[in-house]
Amino acid sequence: MTNSEKMLLHALAGCWLHTVRCTAAVLCAACCLTACHDDNGDEAGVETARKSKHSVTFINSENGAGDNGYNDIILNAEMTFAFLSPEVKSNFPVMSNFDGAEQCYRFATRLFDDGDSILVVLNSSDYKELARSDDSLSAYNESWDIRAADLRVLLFEDNDRDLPQLVHFFYIQRYGACYVAGRLMGKMPALVVAAMKGDRPIDDAVQGFIDGYSVENPDGPIVEYIANDASGYANPERAAQICDSVVKSFPEDMMRLANLEPDAGLCILPLAGGSNVGMYGYAHSLRVASWDVNIIGMDKNYNNNSESIPFSIEIPLYDILMDYLVSWENNETWPKYKTYGLDSEYPMKIALPDDSYPHMLSLLCPEGHGDSPKDDKEFLAKLDGFIKEAAEKERAYMEMRK
Repeated sequence: MTNSEKMLLHALAGCWLHTVRCTAAVLCAACCLTACHDDNGDEAGVETARKSKHSVTFINSENGAGDNGYNDIILNAEMTFAFLSPEVKSNFPVMSNFDGAEQCYRFATRLFDDGDSILVVLNSSDYKELARSDDSLSAYNESWDIRAADLRVLLFEDNDRDLPQLVHFFYIQRYGACYVAGRLMGKMPALVVAAMKGDRPIDDAVQGFIDGYSVENPDGPIVEYIANDASGYANPERAAQICDSVVKSFPEDMMRLANLEPDAGLCILPLAGGSNVGMYGYAHSLRVASWDVNIIGMDKNYNNNSESIPFSIEIPLYDILMDYLVSWENNETWPKYKTYGLDSEYPMKIALPDDSYPHMLSLLCPEGHGDSPKDDKEFLAKLDGFIKEAAEKERAYMEMRK
């Protein structure tokens, strides 16, 4: 029994770790990390896992998967990596609260053998304090006199202040993409529904949209927050209620599809993670009732989900995470931190609909040519101009935020 296995036997009472072993038939199956196993099991598979020198532990956010957006993109990337790299031990901690996550983090950064390459991925900025709480993070375990060949921690959406030496992070800058979304609104009234104040990604996105929207609408959009804390990311009912209260504050004839004036209707920008699903459902139900309420798809391409979605803002999270995982597997070095903006190799993108020309977008090019904005050279030129303008504004904004 190896040193890490002996240590794990003492630790399992506090945290249950599972190792994902992917096959072509099933995406994953959980098994215990200890070397103790069923004698009737696949001996060759267990032996292969034991010999692996690379081990990654994915610690998901407290909200977890199922938001049909950000968290699901993360899980998709991680499961794909586990499937494509069966020689790497891919561990998914199962915990019910933050204390469990903290305990699993301690175990994952200490349970290794000589020569192992260890990676812990903290899948949420919720864990920024956890990443900072362990100043003793080291590839050398003095108690057991063992040294990992490599030990790294990857943290999402943080900044570089006070991070331990072995902790790396990346940040996806949303200001520019949301600036473009604001410019695409034209004269249509807009509502931003955000999870909470004080979360940097949300604050940047809100400010970007306000700045872009205010070019045509100096009074700015309506901005509402679901909660004062992270619960705003998991309250779709409250998100839908906010949308409903704002919609009902407008004259009814202003919200009808029959009214095709540039200042008619409403467009919603959802910035609330798992709460976004409540807003998508609400806007779709109004479309059935012939109300002119649009909602922007956020994080991934939602264009085919409903006619109420004029375009989507795609986040490059899958590509970024896969890049980090593959480079770690190949023993390549990482930068301490990196920001991905509009002018980076992985920019956020505006995804246009394939087979329709939403009224909201057609207002930008009344003489548009083509069945969709993708076929309209005049519109694409205008969009390209917005993106270049937004990239310049984003650089200035990031410099100001330093």
